[in-house]
Amino acid sequence: MGYFDYCFRRRESKSRRNYEIDMDLHQRLKSLTQIYDATLSELLNACIEHLTNLENLVVNEKQKNLHPIISTYLIRESNLKKLEDLKASYGISIQRLVNLSIKNALIEWEQEDNK
Repeated sequence: MGYFDYCFRRRESKSRRNYEIDMDLHQRLKSLTQIYDATLSELLNACIEHLTNLENLVVNEKQKNLHPIISTYLIRESNLKKLEDLKASYGISIQRLVNLSIKNALIEWEQEDNK
């Protein structure tokens, strides 16, 4: 693995997708763009990749009175395929999987950040 391979990802095609993200999760993810040199789409791709690699599906009952925000994100093709595979395996909608990926990644980040 060369230096650039270590520092950067290889280019991969991306597709625009609209997702309904819970407002709280969206705001928390957006706040991470102030900490990390990453866009919302890049952070969301990282969340999805983390979820699909671990298949750590911690499904909680959805809270009531959450207001979703519909936003457009550029999602890597490999992540879209992995989301489809998880949907087929577990019968959970893509919207729910995306929200779960953000929630699980934020919980893990907050636990690591508080150490």
